[in-house]
Amino acid sequence: MAKLMSSNAAIDPQTACQSLNDWQSSNVSDNEFKVFSKLILEQAGIEIPPEKRSLLEVRLNKRIRALELNSFSEYLAILLHDREHTELTEFINALTTNTTAFFRESFHFDYLLQHLESSPAAKDTYFWSAACSSGEEVYTLAMVCEEFSRTHPEFTYKVLGTDIDTQRLAMSTEAIYEIDKLEEIPHLMQLKYLSPTSPDPAHFAIATELKRHIKFRQHNLVAFDASPGITFNYIFLRNVLFYFPMGNIRQVISKLERHLLPGGLLFVGLTETLHHLDTELVQVAPSVYQKPLG
Repeated sequence: MAKLMSSNAAIDPQTACQSLNDWQSSNVSDNEFKVFSKLILEQAGIEIPPEKRSLLEVRLNKRIRALELNSFSEYLAILLHDREHTELTEFINALTTNTTAFFRESFHFDYLLQHLESSPAAKDTYFWSAACSSGEEVYTLAMVCEEFSRTHPEFTYKVLGTDIDTQRLAMSTEAIYEIDKLEEIPHLMQLKYLSPTSPDPAHFAIATELKRHIKFRQHNLVAFDASPGITFNYIFLRNVLFYFPMGNIRQVISKLERHLLPGGLLFVGLTETLHHLDTELVQVAPSVYQKPLG
């Protein structure tokens, strides 16, 4: 500390300039925050309130440093002139929250098994993890389905995992996870569904056999076509809705409802509810909603 405070200490101009640049890029102006917030709302449906301003600054500062820029204004100029949407994708990736885990909110998987047991046997039961992040939810669903199929050989399934974040989708496809996530998976399932060959001591990999009924692709929950297409028996959209303003929540749930088969289930986060929405979906358990048969 004494050396730093000494008036005789030499100052490297390049270091001083870099420090100034770091300082310039660490604070976003009111107008810049409004534009960034509007852009992520338009592109991904995510609402960033003023109290989350510091979070936006931290995450976008990483992009500013990666691009060797000096300020938020320079970064904003790049975004607004990004005709190829290359940096826009990185912008969305930076501001997307990706908290997830294997067997997160395990009540849902217990309820799913009960519903599968009580439902007529179906060939090709379709699951959609609509905000799959780095894939833990998708592989959890696959493990549950594999276990169920051992006692119900007529049962077959397919799982679609989608997310707006391209970096997280790449992680989902790679299916390599840090070793501290291992404890989230029941021990017997570790033996059955993880690769016997570890990529390195700090990571583990999902077995190739578990991936055979799974597909991943990029998908924007807010800006997607709700016209008839593939329909699902089960849709998981958990711990996502609270990032959206009410208008976008209504829009997303309406579209998902159209992609849910009659009698199918929609799972939202345990702290989320659809009570305030005009929807045909009926609550059948905490955070579990069913589309009527008739």
